[in-house]
Amino acid sequence: MWNRITVGKFQELYDILQGKNFDSDIARDIALLSALEGKPADYYEDMLVTDFRKEKEKLSWLSLSDIPAVPIPSRLKVNGREYQIVYEFDQLNAGQFIDVVSVSKTPEENILNMHKLLAAICLPIRRKKFWGITRGEALGKYGDIPFHQVAEDMLSVPILQAQAAALFFYRVWEEYLRVIPGCLERKVQQGRTLTEMEGAMYLAALSTRDGAG
Repeated sequence: MWNRITVGKFQELYDILQGKNFDSDIARDIALLSALEGKPADYYEDMLVTDFRKEKEKLSWLSLSDIPAVPIPSRLKVNGREYQIVYEFDQLNAGQFIDVVSVSKTPEENILNMHKLLAAICLPIRRKKFWGITRGEALGKYGDIPFHQVAEDMLSVPILQAQAAALFFYRVWEEYLRVIPGCLERKVQQGRTLTEMEGAMYLAALSTRDGAG
């Protein structure tokens, strides 16, 4: 069942599972079923208890701790477009660093903003065509497609692929931000000037460290 869940749907389900405004477990189950099946809440509210119990069985697979692991993807295909995921930090520009930091400050934000994180680390792949025949591809630049449009695309990515990419990126990201301040501070002490990119990395690392404290 997880292979049918997109990033957008996963965020909706997560919000329901973590929500604290439900009067009962039944109310939460109705919200989950409504989100999964696309039926209004009153469809389930009008059911006999025996019938609702059968419907509730459709939620038996839904556990945030049991999401299957899949190989880490290098590309994402969605809505007729293809994107290259950039995991190497030396291939990210300052704008991407800023965007990543702005959407991923807490574990909950990492989930609810997963589509924005992916939008920040993905570059569009352009197909080169001659006389209508594809003859190769080229990697586009960050911003070639507006950020909001890429983020909208990412809502339709299967959650299994998206989570594999996001978790891998965050593991590398956390380690990188842990060591980069010392490296850049040594560079400044040596009288060398930080590049715009290095300045963005330094501020990102400090903001993350301060937030953790």
